Amino acid sequence: MTKYDAMTFGYYPLQEHPLPHIYKSKEFFGDGFSANRKIFVSAHVRDMMLENKAFVENVYRNVGRERIESFLFPQIKQVIASIVYEEAEGISVTDEEKEFAAEMYQYIFVGVILRWIHEGMKDNPDELVGKLAVALNGSMKLCLKNIANAH
Repeated sequence: MTKYDAMTFGYYPLQEHPLPHIYKSKEFFGDGFSANRKIFVSAHVRDMMLENKAFVENVYRNVGRERIESFLFPQIKQVIASIVYEEAEGISVTDEEKEFAAEMYQYIFVGVILRWIHEGMKDNPDELVGKLAVALNGSMKLCLKNIANAH
């Protein structure tokens, strides 16, 4: 793979590793959705997206939402799946059920990112992440417990 991939990024430099700016971390912009693990998107990436707003919007319009989704989904799912598996400790859920929960949260995060881009990146991303953190606080463990209780 070359440093530039026109099909995915419209000649945007690719990183050495998939989305190195997304980390499993105890740090977050807010309380997050788990007492122990959160999703942290670095301020650097947020600033880079805002500084290159026209480029990001152009890629969104010209490459298409589906292509961006196909890139974001597996990257974000890797992080979320590891959190789901950690949160599921002590809860009687199958791997298939854990994967379902991870996919559900994956759609939430990707959907919020894509909506933010689609609407012109006008909302303050820190406030957006804060709202997401409040809305999802504690929901992952509850989701897994609900799945287990449905057996």
